[in-house]
Order: sequence, then C-alpha cells, then structure tokens
Amino acid sequence: MQTSFKNVLISEISKTKNTQILSASILLPLIITMLSWVINIQLFSAGIAGLGGNPWRPLCSFSFESYKFLYPILMVIICFKLHETKQQPADTKQLFILPPKKIYLYCSKAIILIFCLFISLLLAISFIFISGKLCSILYPLMHFQDYSITNLITAFFVKLFFFNLSIIPIQLLLNACFKNVIIYAGVPLMLLVIGTSMLYSSYSHLFPYSYSFQAATDFENGDGFVMDKMFYWSMLYSVFFFALGALVVRLQRMHSK
Repeated sequence: MQTSFKNVLISEISKTKNTQILSASILLPLIITMLSWVINIQLFSAGIAGLGGNPWRPLCSFSFESYKFLYPILMVIICFKLHETKQQPADTKQLFILPPKKIYLYCSKAIILIFCLFISLLLAISFIFISGKLCSILYPLMHFQDYSITNLITAFFVKLFFFNLSIIPIQLLLNACFKNVIIYAGVPLMLLVIGTSMLYSSYSHLFPYSYSFQAATDFENGDGFVMDKMFYWSMLYSVFFFALGALVVRLQRMHSK
C-alpha cells in the first residue's frame, strides 16, 4: 500500500490501541471531577460549605487546580507513549510497502495529541456541568440552580485547549531532536516546575509552561476574557514550534539519504 498521509495516520492510530492514552484522557478528568464533587458534598454535609455562597466556585476550584497540572503532563505522557510505542511488524506489512515519510509521522502524532486534548477537555467541561446539575437536583440547598458562571468555566477550558497547543509542538520537537528519554520526557516536566515560579512574573506570557497555571488564576480572579496577550503568544508559539519541528524532521530525512 502506498505510504500516503492517510495510511500513516491510520498506522499511528493503530499503535495507540495498547497504550491506553485515550482511556487516560477520558478517565483522568472524570476521576478529578468526581473527587471534587464528593468533597464538596462532604463539606456541605458537614456544614463547612455554608449557604449563601456560590457553590460552583468550590466545585471548580479543586478540579481546576488539578487540571492546570494534568493537561501539560498528559500531553508529555501521550507524546512519550506515541514515540516509544513501536508498530507491530504485521501491522506495518499490511499498511506499507515503502517506509513512511517522517513528516507524515510527525503530523500524525500532532493530530492524535490535539484530538486527545480536545476530547479530554470536552468531556471535562461536560463532567463539571453534569456534577453541578446533579447537585441542584439531589442537594437543592446547595443552590447550584441559583448561580451560573458558565462564561468563566467555558473560558477556562478554552484557554486550556489553546494554551496546551503551544506545548504539543515543543514536545514533538524534543522527540524529533533527542533520543534520550531523560531529555524529551524530563525536560518538559522541569519546565513545568519553572512555569509555576514564573506565574506572577511580568514575563510569564513568554513562557508556555506557565500558561495553564494562569488559566486557573484567571478563573479565581473572575477573568473570563480569552483573547488576551497570553492567548496570542500561545498561538505564535504553536505555529512557530510546529513549523520548526516540521523543518527539523525534513532536514533529518534529507541528511539520512
């Protein structure tokens, strides 16, 4: 079979069957939201979460504090699994006659990463709204039905999606440039730690690994505006590092000939 981009994408998707990356993308936000829901119910039952406050905020705060770490790490893990998982010989024989182009592999991995990010965030926001709806039905005294911060919740998840788009091509570039697992898996985790310390820096908009933390801070501050300076920088980084990664992959292919 000709090594078209479609065939390479099918091959890369088939490689993920035993990696459980999609399952992790679905189950992790579900577990986090359920824990937040249970904690809020327990606090309300104990009288700690009193009446009169906006119940959506404590429900979201615990979840969002977890999400701001989860998604950058999840992108690193998924990219690592895609890089490390090898195609089974039988599958390769069925899909290809000639070796697949590296640029096709690079783009296929990017599509899988973006798909997992989008599906996971879409489910996460759905779980949040479902949790609030269940509380309004089962525990009407919590007053979920009397409040709405849909715009803030939606803004948080939209920011998470676009902010993590700037991390995906950086991770793909590291995978393309380095073979050492300590570098392409460990360096992003170190950058994530640095990102926490740069959160309140005036230059935080220049450091992609601080963006998810800023999204959570914006929610706490009631900032639902999406198209801000950090958003534009994240888009710039996404395009720049993806193009740079594609160039590196292309040069590697030319050098290997």
